Amino acid sequence: MKKSLRIRICSVTLFISLFCFFIIGYYLKKAGVEYAYGWASISFSLIIFLPIILGVEKISFPIIIVAIYLVLGIAFNLWHPWWALFFLIPIFYAVFPNKHKEEKNKDKEYVDVEKDNEEDC
Repeated sequence: MKKSLRIRICSVTLFISLFCFFIIGYYLKKAGVEYAYGWASISFSLIIFLPIILGVEKISFPIIIVAIYLVLGIAFNLWHPWWALFFLIPIFYAVFPNKHKEEKNKDKEYVDVEKDNEEDC
């Protein structure tokens, strides 16, 4: 699949999630499931995970934390004590600085302006 098509699919992910939310919620409610739209809200995880599935984004530490939080909250109803997991994100990046930015800066060519000025004199 071409990268431009993958990016376009990711850009409409919100609308896909909304569509899934209403369809799943409607049919679960019709089937008599309690908290039908609560269970249907799982469809909004597409916004987070679809770019990773399609290969547009790489898995990052914040995505892992969000996935753990959603599993604990949805499956075990442990929303309250586990929101503190989000404090791990800045701690992680303080301990392990983002090396991706360093690699980006390494690829850029820098011009020594002082050296160029000396040659002109």
